[in-house]
Amino acid sequence: CKLVPLVQVFRFMLLPVAWPISKLLDIVLGQELGTYHSKQELTKLIQIHVEDPKAQEESGLTRDDQTMLTGVLEFRQKRVKDVYTELGKCFSVE
Repeated sequence: CKLVPLVQVFRFMLLPVAWPISKLLDIVLGQELGTYHSKQELTKLIQIHVEDPKAQEESGLTRDDQTMLTGVLEFRQKRVKDVYTELGKCFSVE
């Protein structure tokens, strides 16, 4: 916390150098788009990270995580009538 003012001073001093360089690099290299994956690719990546011991150790994903994440990816295709329980089959505990 004591060094925050010092860092602010360095940021202010280096702004005239860093900003033009960043703009030049944006023009030369273009915008960074990132990586896009389809639902099938994401499902396969999740499967790999659960089934491969080395990848599982790195990611920490479990079978329960896999079930939840793939369910989330498939959620849009599900309809209420596919997952609901009829009222006649429901019960309550008092």
